[in-house]
Amino acid sequence: MPLVRSPQYHLKIMHILKPNLLTSQIMKLKLLLIVSIIAFALHSCSKDDGPKKEANNPPSIQDRTISILESSAPGDNLAQITATDPDGNNLEYSITGEAGPFKISTSGILTLASGQTLDFDVTNSYTITVSVSDGTDSATATITINITEVVPTNQAPEIGDQGFEASEDSEVGVTLYTLENVSDPDGDPITFDISVNDNGLFAINNDGEISLAEGQNLDYETATSHQITVSVSDGTNATEAVVTVTVTNVADTLIENPDSFVTTWITEKNDDIIKIGTDQNLTYDYTIDWGDGTIEIITQSESPTHIYSTEGTYIVAINGTFPKITMFGNVTRHQLIAINQWGTIEWKDFGSSFSGCANMANAATDKPNLSKVTNLSWMFDGASSFNANLGEWDIGYVTNMNNMLNDSGISTENYNDTLIGWAAQDNLPINMVLGANGLTYCGSEAITARNTLLANGWDIQGDAECQN
Repeated sequence: MPLVRSPQYHLKIMHILKPNLLTSQIMKLKLLLIVSIIAFALHSCSKDDGPKKEANNPPSIQDRTISILESSAPGDNLAQITATDPDGNNLEYSITGEAGPFKISTSGILTLASGQTLDFDVTNSYTITVSVSDGTDSATATITINITEVVPTNQAPEIGDQGFEASEDSEVGVTLYTLENVSDPDGDPITFDISVNDNGLFAINNDGEISLAEGQNLDYETATSHQITVSVSDGTNATEAVVTVTVTNVADTLIENPDSFVTTWITEKNDDIIKIGTDQNLTYDYTIDWGDGTIEIITQSESPTHIYSTEGTYIVAINGTFPKITMFGNVTRHQLIAINQWGTIEWKDFGSSFSGCANMANAATDKPNLSKVTNLSWMFDGASSFNANLGEWDIGYVTNMNNMLNDSGISTENYNDTLIGWAAQDNLPINMVLGANGLTYCGSEAITARNTLLANGWDIQGDAECQN
């Protein structure tokens, strides 16, 4: 405590009293003076002579308007709310009352509360009260939060290239195909249009259904396929896709019918005749197109014959019940020059069917139905022009292959493939005698396949391994 200098007092005592009385009075006055001085000094020392503590000043915060995007998410820093404090005290923020979807950190960062979203169409403005405290006093401000609508960028419709088959006899007005896997990410309504049309053949409606345009038709012989470009629009953006239309043939003749057994014949002079051998012990009921405009329905088992007025090459088609063809010993067998198509005829027997047909080549890409056939003996014996891979023929029901391939024209490559294909069949017959005189096989795979057949009791006669 600092020293306090006591005030000094000077008394002047007048000698108007008697000496003895004067002395006594002086003593009293001195005593009173001393007591007063001590009392004053004590009073002075009892006062706080340090600096006075100043009163706290409250923080200050202003009302504020902010704008945020409706796409804002929890965790996004929406705004920093700030206040000032005259005394420089630390400030803490909080929301007073209804907070809506918002929360605020003690440091004043405004965010969306967990699990909350904004939607301009539901609420486009919020008002909250933010309080700021310095630990002693507080202040509040009204914060207006305006939501800004986010208009999404339009996304184009989605569609991929695709295709379908349509029969050439399709009619106008019939839906040929409905476009698949078409969507719009925004859920906008979509419309369809054909932006590139093949000779105006097709039409499309707003359900994505494709049909033939009015007055149009398909013709397999003119074009086996068509490509169009389809446009899908949501009113803002459009997406195009290529649609391939494959035209399927409707057989106008037996020759075009995939079920027919089709062969090619040659006549050597005008009014020449051909004869197709049959088995009189079997039942026949078929239609035959002789290739010159003559079509017959035959229900007898006798071998059919036909006279061609003009020398030339003719394609003959047979459709129906025709269980066996027998050209062995047929005087016109040399005029059979090709098998074009086996068709779907349910054959019963191929014994000696093409024996001696030295001019007959193979032009077929399909294979015969052997589900009822047990006998293939002598089938291609002496058919020196016939060269085909028979490996895909289902021989599971066959029991007789005697002399089947003797002196045929099957190449080493096709014979290799035949052996390999037969050896791989699940229903491989056992103990088979195969005539293969004059044929050669070559290579480890063919040798392995042949050994597999031998292991199953096969007796392969007349073939030989090639000489490298």
